[in-house]
Amino acid sequence: MLIVGTGAVAAFLCRSLKSDFQVFGAPSARLSALDKLYSAGRESVGVSRPDEVGAHALWIVAVKAWQNSEKFELLKGAPRPQAVLVLQNGLDPEVCWRQPDWIVERGLSTYGVRSIGPGVVEGGEMGCLTLKQHSAFHDVLEQAGLAVETAADMRASVWRKLAVNASLNVVATLYGLTNGEALAHPEGAHTMLQVCGEVARLARCLGVEAEALDYWQHTQHVARQTGENICSTLADFRAGRPTEYDSINGRLLQLGRQWGVKIPALQSLDRRFSSLAKNRVSECLFP
Repeated sequence: MLIVGTGAVAAFLCRSLKSDFQVFGAPSARLSALDKLYSAGRESVGVSRPDEVGAHALWIVAVKAWQNSEKFELLKGAPRPQAVLVLQNGLDPEVCWRQPDWIVERGLSTYGVRSIGPGVVEGGEMGCLTLKQHSAFHDVLEQAGLAVETAADMRASVWRKLAVNASLNVVATLYGLTNGEALAHPEGAHTMLQVCGEVARLARCLGVEAEALDYWQHTQHVARQTGENICSTLADFRAGRPTEYDSINGRLLQLGRQWGVKIPALQSLDRRFSSLAKNRVSECLFP
């Protein structure tokens, strides 16, 4: 298997799989650390050139959505896979990887993991991976000890996860809070509730069965399950990296304009997040 990426999710996959994989990424301390941790006397598992990539039937893409185009272009010279699993947040990040002779699947993860050093993560004791029915990746991930569930309708699962990312991640970033702290913040929780309702409204425009209450309950569950975690958006913001905001909330705002759907909570978050990105200072929770 080829794992594309060297961040927290990729490192978690390496820790779970333990062997029989390569990791593709730009030369970095993270790639070097993963190579040192998992090569164990055999050929290097960390590679940064397409001609170093072996013939793998399966690829898992574990980079941020905004990196897809770059990684796809870099891997054009690598041996072609039979199937690609795009394990990312967002509405349709897998589009970039679709090729006529490739099986491209979308996957979702609720494993809460965080980097504590190059190639090293903590967390991941709870969570699961959601895959489509009869996924080519099901058995290998389950054999790695990961909890795997299948969904008859991945679109419904994708939109449910979108509600979490569009509400919890943004509120936590605005206030500089962990997931659990964001849920305990009265104003933040009210905003998340409103956003969940608006995401459900947009989902129904696409013919996806969606209920605001279900989205809100799922968001609360994720926030409690990962209560001590710093969400990926806040972690990226603090590190000065691009965030997934545009591929999640940006897309939802685009759909709202396109369909003429009123989404005032998402628009309010957008104004506040734009100000945050400009000023680089999170809003103060306490006086």
